[in-house]
Amino acid sequence: MPYKPESQFRTASTITCCRYCVPPKRHTACWDHCPEYLKQKAEYEAVKAARRKKAAIDSGLDAQLFESVNRAKKGGK
Repeated sequence: MPYKPESQFRTASTITCCRYCVPPKRHTACWDHCPEYLKQKAEYEAVKAARRKKAAIDSGLDAQLFESVNRAKKGGK
């Protein structure tokens, strides 16, 4: 398999900028002010928020469907 740059494998749901980072660039708490990390972290948090929102909507729809099925089983009460 030919070499593919890491950027082709990265999705918004992963943080990869620290993977090959080595000293002196990498140090204790470098993520605190690393612009590349902060950018990827913001993307990651946005994706997580969207997933949580979708999961909440799906969960609500599942609960509504469950109630409808239970009402139908009980004879429409």
